[in-house]
Amino acid sequence: TPVREALSQLARDGLLEGRGRGYAVPEPTAEDVEGIYEMRLLLEPRIARHAAERATHDDILALHAALEAEQAERAAPELGGFVAANLRFRDAPCPNPRLVAGASIFTDQIRSVMNLTLHPSENRETTCRYHALAYEAVKAGDGDRAVSAITELLFSARDYFRRAMAAA
Repeated sequence: TPVREALSQLARDGLLEGRGRGYAVPEPTAEDVEGIYEMRLLLEPRIARHAAERATHDDILALHAALEAEQAERAAPELGGFVAANLRFRDAPCPNPRLVAGASIFTDQIRSVMNLTLHPSENRETTCRYHALAYEAVKAGDGDRAVSAITELLFSARDYFRRAMAAA
């Protein structure tokens, strides 16, 4: 029963899909990914604002460490370290756990696409640039700049995806 409930929860979160008597990891369609970016554009800028307005000294240090790790991995031939650092950067401080949980679901759903969109090194450079801008905004307590940096990053990420799909 606990395993069945866990599988059902993963299916509700969009991380699995029911197939007859079992489950499988869904392959997101282009339409799915567009919908995920739309939801991320609603949630992640709000999280960035919260981070800028409420980050503690320790939160800022953690964000800086994640940014440094991401920058150190941006030119690595394997994406694993870069993606891990990227995900740590997204763990920005936010007092609303529901916002974080909602964003987390969409981040989990798009992880398979991250390998496609972050493969070109220029996309990793752009990601680092916008994360650096977001970090500086959080450090300065500037919610508007944090929102702008994350919004621009998400638009860029969506454009990476669209270009990758057009090339495929």
